Amino acid sequence: MDTSEGIASKPALGVVNRQFKKPIPIRRSKALRKKKAIEKAILRSDKAKEKKDKDKSKQSRIHNAKVLYD
Repeated sequence: MDTSEGIASKPALGVVNRQFKKPIPIRRSKALRKKKAIEKAILRSDKAKEKKDKDKSKQSRIHNAKVLYD
């Protein structure tokens, strides 16, 4: 019995010819709110990163001062 001559498997129906619909355009005000929210989130993350770096440098300065006077 030879299995190499079997019927070729068919892809799921409708998958080959499926066309994707364009997304519905959102209102201008909603788009602006979304854009502002994204910008705000980026600014917050940058600010947090700067604060973290500042705290780290402050701790290293304090540690160096303690080592110097001990």
